Amino acid sequence: MEVVQNDACDNGMLLLVDGDGQASHIGHFTVINTTCVDENFNPVSPLIGEITAANGDKICTMVTKEPWMENGVIHYYYEIQPELCTGRFENATGYIIMWGDIDFIAMTWDLKGEGKITY
Repeated sequence: MEVVQNDACDNGMLLLVDGDGQASHIGHFTVINTTCVDENFNPVSPLIGEITAANGDKICTMVTKEPWMENGVIHYYYEIQPELCTGRFENATGYIIMWGDIDFIAMTWDLKGEGKITY
């Protein structure tokens, strides 16, 4: 996780969260989440996610609900954006709920997720 200079953001600050993991349906994947942030790391644009499956097919998502706390853990609701998905996921629909630990001081994160995808 890092904040990088990006002209697409009004104030030039883009929060970039990247990582990888293992999913039951898509196997090993990489993920990039981006959002423009203010000086306190508060999002000022939609949080966009791009998940790339092991074969290169992409699932594109956007957080469409306010994050919420449940049992002391932050949760995010990502809705799949069908028009941006590629390969076998082209025109896919569904959602992913992510939860876990985000440390804005150490700039690290550890999340788990589950959801539904129809394609």
